[in-house]
Amino acid sequence: ADVRFRPFQALDASVTLLSARDLLPPEEAVRDTRVQDLIRGERSRLTGMDLGWETSRTLRTRIGFRPRIFRWLRNDLDWNSVYGSDRNANFLDRSVVGADTLLALTRNARGQRDWRALLSLDPGLAAESLLGPALEGEDPGVAQLRRMMGSFRPFAVTYQSGLVSRFHRDPVDPGWGYQLGWGDLDDFRFLDGDTAATLTDQQAWTLGSGVRFPRGGSMDVAYQRSESSTLDTRSDRTTTQRRWPDLRAALPPLSMPAFTMMQRLSLSTGYAETVRETVFGGRGLQRRYQTDVQVPVDLSITWRGTLVTTYRGSFRSGDAEDPTGLTERSQASHRISVSSQFLPPGTWGQRLDRPVRFSLLAGHTAERDCRTTASQETCVPFLDQIRRSVSVSMDTSVGGFEVGIQASYDHRQSYVGQQNASTQFQVGLFGQLQFSAGVLPVAAGR
Repeated sequence: ADVRFRPFQALDASVTLLSARDLLPPEEAVRDTRVQDLIRGERSRLTGMDLGWETSRTLRTRIGFRPRIFRWLRNDLDWNSVYGSDRNANFLDRSVVGADTLLALTRNARGQRDWRALLSLDPGLAAESLLGPALEGEDPGVAQLRRMMGSFRPFAVTYQSGLVSRFHRDPVDPGWGYQLGWGDLDDFRFLDGDTAATLTDQQAWTLGSGVRFPRGGSMDVAYQRSESSTLDTRSDRTTTQRRWPDLRAALPPLSMPAFTMMQRLSLSTGYAETVRETVFGGRGLQRRYQTDVQVPVDLSITWRGTLVTTYRGSFRSGDAEDPTGLTERSQASHRISVSSQFLPPGTWGQRLDRPVRFSLLAGHTAERDCRTTASQETCVPFLDQIRRSVSVSMDTSVGGFEVGIQASYDHRQSYVGQQNASTQFQVGLFGQLQFSAGVLPVAAGR
């Protein structure tokens, strides 16, 4: 069943229920009479018709509330829940009471609930609503205030919360509250006297905004903090992650002088630092810290004609600390692409339907991880490898026939252990005939 409704414009919701039932009589499914009696008790009937017993169920609900009070203020609230249940005649719980062995049907059940709240304020729309539209000859101070407020990106605040629990082969019968995602933490953790095998509770805050500069430049900044608590049969753990600062900046596209042969140049970069802390409970308390710094660089150059070259680099470094030692990580990747179009000289170019498209992609990645322990002061690498790759492709069309060639080279090298290496080279030719369908000249009435 799939039910969707929208009472009014700001609210929409949907409910989806999928159910699978086993219609075979218990005698044909299992031979144990005690299990047959249990299945008979689970079978449902409608006006005397046997509907079988439910073996699996999936229930999804979604509710969204997005009222628009002001044009410059966005406030959204989204609620989602997912429930899944699975059982069969082999999912049995055996308990010994005195000289008797009692059997009970069990199931695997999973309940998940997520909700998200967003509040976003657009300064540009707020200036237009408060100051009115731009008019010719208006006060310079008002015009300057409108331009300043319009240069800011929306200020957005997001809060997310999620709750997930799993029951593994437990004799539980979840009610509609659990299936629809209602209730608090204990309602997800305990069902019919049984405790969930795994329970995860997490929350996250995200704040972000930015500013646009004249001629196309921009800078964005964001802050994110999340906390996740997990309880399972082995131990409990709490993970806290903070991503700050998270900066992204782009320079205005630069128009280059003619003598440089470059037509346009654009550059963007960023800086993001992530700190992660994990605390393990149980009998032995452990704390693990991890820091990670990423710096991306993107450079694009448009040359005179059809030649375009781009460079994308990513530089990453970090370290991790746990009770047994310290780990240091570093990674650097470079990616260069070249694309263009050209016509061969002479009669070859006149025979082509379109110019030849040429593209080249080259990449280089180096990664190194090493570890220092209490008994070893030197950082010993356990991961030290590089990867180089180059791929070239050309294609064109001749008389409606697409033809092309592709070639790629890939090399991997490790510098730890046995120092394994591999090299691969591939070449491929392809073609595709394109034509338009017509209408057969058949006379009317035949």
